[in-house]
Amino acid sequence: MKLCIFEDDKYENFFPIALTRPVFCLKYGMEEIYKRNARMLGAQVSGTLTREYLAPIAERSTGAPVNGGLDPGGDDWLFLNGRVFDPTNVEVEGANEVGISGSDIVYVRADARSLENTWSPNLITFLNHFLENNETAEVDVPMAGYAWDLVLGNSSIAIPPGRKQQ
Repeated sequence: MKLCIFEDDKYENFFPIALTRPVFCLKYGMEEIYKRNARMLGAQVSGTLTREYLAPIAERSTGAPVNGGLDPGGDDWLFLNGRVFDPTNVEVEGANEVGISGSDIVYVRADARSLENTWSPNLITFLNHFLENNETAEVDVPMAGYAWDLVLGNSSIAIPPGRKQQ
């Protein structure tokens, strides 16, 4: 399973700091959100979806293809919302599914066959096509709603392995 981190339409809640970088590149604790999620899921980020003008920054930060450069063909993927800051409750393996918390899409788990018919580098187009033909599940996965959520949660997170507390 490959991992793609996407930025949804709530990025404006993180302005002004999200004007110059995707939300998933913001720090949560001592590391960027995307790095923390990849580490906790035991996966490598294989792609990202973000605002077009931030694509070069996302590619440089993550080292993964962005938007139109992302070709998900032939593999199963987990598309994870870049505002998720604790993916512990995300089921990586399983049937196609859209995980929803309230009105937010938390993740999309998609197999290679279904991606052939629904893939678009435009996130909204992809999600609309995928939602038409797949199950949704209400999930309890912590997500940041605003920039201050990242700050307020700092005191409760563990220090990543290999890092020293200062």
